[in-house]
Order: sequence, then structure tokens, then C-alpha cells
Amino acid sequence: MKRVAYTRIKAWKRCMSLAQCCTTMRTLKPTHAVFITHGLHLNNLVVSKLLAFCALSNSGSLRYASLIFHQVPAPNAYMYNTLIRAHSAGSNPHLSMYYFQLMSKQIDLEPDNFSFHFAILGCVNCGWIGPGRQMHCLVVKNGLVAADAHVQTAVVRLYVECGVLVDAHKVFDEIPERDMVQWNVIMNGYVKRGLAAEGLRVFQDMLVRGFEPDGFCVATGLAACAHLGALWQGKWIHEYVRKREGLNSDVFIGTALVDMYAKCGCIDLAVEAFEGMGKRNVVSWSAMIGAYGVHGYAADAISCLERMQVDDGIKPDGVVFLGY
Repeated sequence: MKRVAYTRIKAWKRCMSLAQCCTTMRTLKPTHAVFITHGLHLNNLVVSKLLAFCALSNSGSLRYASLIFHQVPAPNAYMYNTLIRAHSAGSNPHLSMYYFQLMSKQIDLEPDNFSFHFAILGCVNCGWIGPGRQMHCLVVKNGLVAADAHVQTAVVRLYVECGVLVDAHKVFDEIPERDMVQWNVIMNGYVKRGLAAEGLRVFQDMLVRGFEPDGFCVATGLAACAHLGALWQGKWIHEYVRKREGLNSDVFIGTALVDMYAKCGCIDLAVEAFEGMGKRNVVSWSAMIGAYGVHGYAADAISCLERMQVDDGIKPDGVVFLGY
């Protein structure tokens, strides 16, 4: 009896070690075969390792993950959540709802905050406002809107991406303790939908309430100024960036400043902001080249195109040539 137990423990350790070493599907499939040989393919803890790799790794296979899942007699919550999460960001996001509904039908399992979060993101990526509203009702019923920041953000993002900004702002206003991601989602939603004035109002409200915006929020605020041609507000944000430690070196903010000044008709300030950037990427160069082009400085645009390769070693791509 002791020998049998020892053999099982040894097989367990070997299989777990093999699972940890999987880096490609080519190594995972033989490992899965070893699991089956030792009768461990029905053990949820062991199979979860293989499932997570297949579903979430860049080297995995979501199709194979689904095959593994459906061979398990009684999948646990972690397995369901893994597939809901993987499908929500995959090429077939509607399948996240399929696994959520499958999980909901289990007598001994209930969807948790992770389940709701990724199922709602699946609705976002499908553009499903109807099922998304149903999910919203469920999370309100479960008290998750008031308790979980990720679920709150997912609901706001749902209404933003589906263009229902009134409902998005209503949900946003009901969040007791907002974080930077939530502020940026609602702000960016307004700007993307052509309501830059509302986006800028949200940015100002955030400052009034004592929140310190991160780089993404500042860049979104500057984008709102660019859309509106609001030079005074853009200059104020620029001055705020100068005073805040760490923001002045942000490449996204630097690029947003270049774009804002150019669209507000201040090419000299756009050049000054560009030259003051400690680090630049292809989008930064594209913004500057586009600014020169819009203002009729063709020679400067060509010079900038040459400089980006000499100064920063960046080769122009389609985005740069589009700006040019």
C-alpha cells in the first residue's frame, strides 16, 4: 500500500514538473499524454496548469484548451474563469458568454467577480449592448458594482464602447471610489465620440476632486483640447505637466502636446514641445511631421523624416507616411 502511494506521489511530482516546463504546444501535448497515462487527466489541479497555458499563453492554443476543458467531468471555477477570460480577448469573444452561461448552470458553482469582469469584456468586444445590460443587472444584484473596481470599469467600458455615454456616466457617477483607469475610460469615451468638451469637463472635475491624473489621463485631456482648439486649457495642462514630477518625460504626453499645439495653430510651440522630449517614438515623429505638413512646411517635414532615422534610428512606417 505504501509503495502504491509512493508511486502515485512520484508520478504526481513528475507530471507537475513537466507541466511547469511547457513552453510550446509541441511540449505540452506529450505532457498531456503523460497525464492521461498516469490517470491525472481528471485531476482538476493538475489539468488547470495545462488549461491555463493553452488558453492564456501566446504560445498556447485556445482550441486545445477547450478540448481539455470538455474532457474534465467537473471543471472548477478557475477553469471556467480561465476560458471566459481567454475568449473575452480572443477572436471569438462571444464564447466568453457561452462559458459564463455554462458556469451559471452548475449547481455547485457560482460566477464570481472574475467571471463577471471577463464576461462583460466579452460583450464589449462583441459590441453586445443587450447581453451587456443583462450582465450589468446581474452584477448590481450581486453587489459587485459597489465592491469590485474591475467589474465597475468593465461596465463603464461596455456603455462607452457601445456609444451609450449617458448610461456610462451614470454608472461612473455611482462608483464610490474611482481610480485612474475609470476616469480615463469615461474621458476617452467622450473624446472618441466627438464630445471633447464633455471629456475636458471630466478632466477638470477630476482635478477639482483632488485626483492626480496619470500620463494616460493627461494625454486624453490634451487630446480633448486638440479637438476643441482649446489653446488656453492646453497651455494650462502643459504647465501642470511641468510641475508634476515624472510626467514631463512621458512620451505619450509629449506626443499629445505636439498634436495639441499643432491643431491649435501654434507650430512654434509644437516644435518646442517636440524638441524638449527626452524620448521619442514613431508616433511622436509622425505627429511632428504631420504638424509641419498641415501648416505648409513641406521642407521641414522632409527634414524631420530624415532626422528620425539619424537621431533616433527609427525607420518610417505607414503611420509616418500617412502623416506626411
